[in-house]
Amino acid sequence: MKKIFMVAVISSLLVGCKVDLETKINTDNLLSSEQNIVKGNINFEVSSCNDFEDSRKESKSLIELKNKVPEIFRDAEYVECYKQKLNSFAHFSIPVGVGKVEDGQNTVDTDLMVFSYKEILAGVYASEGVIKRIKQAEKNSHQKMDFSISIILMPGNVKMDKVVALGVTFTGDTSKNDPVLISRIKFGNKPLTFKLSDVSVNQLMQYGMVPFLVTPEYFTLYK
Repeated sequence: MKKIFMVAVISSLLVGCKVDLETKINTDNLLSSEQNIVKGNINFEVSSCNDFEDSRKESKSLIELKNKVPEIFRDAEYVECYKQKLNSFAHFSIPVGVGKVEDGQNTVDTDLMVFSYKEILAGVYASEGVIKRIKQAEKNSHQKMDFSISIILMPGNVKMDKVVALGVTFTGDTSKNDPVLISRIKFGNKPLTFKLSDVSVNQLMQYGMVPFLVTPEYFTLYK
């Protein structure tokens, strides 16, 4: 009976809700061999932040979510619950690794990492452990989570020339939420936002890695 109840709780918390992950990365850190850890923000949609009968109390769904999220994402910390228009969201912070990956080099011990590697100027990595925990939660609820993953790149001192974007929605100076299959991208002095497409998110969950910025030579090496 207890097991059935827990499955029902997980289902009500994680199924059919939006899970928005966003992190800001400086391009100097992205291209640096010295890997770092930055903060990622992850927001889970909840039915309500407050208890229906007593608004001074947290809702049951929020309380259960606060217990469940750290079991899926290591070192996740609850920040706040807020309402945006008609929807409520529970905001958590998680550590995200960032940096250049070399052959034979150990990476920072985080569930998620934004990395560069040879002709891959920017990609997202998800550890085997976090993918397994996500799939287990989805299995318990019999449905998938609706992930949205965005990376905001802050221009640094190191220039990124001849950049090609893959499988993203791009927001920059002259564009907003433009879908990109394959396109050249020019970096200026302002931040650029890259949101992974549904296909890219599925690839990340299946293979544990997906590139979204590459050099033109990438297509020759990996054709």
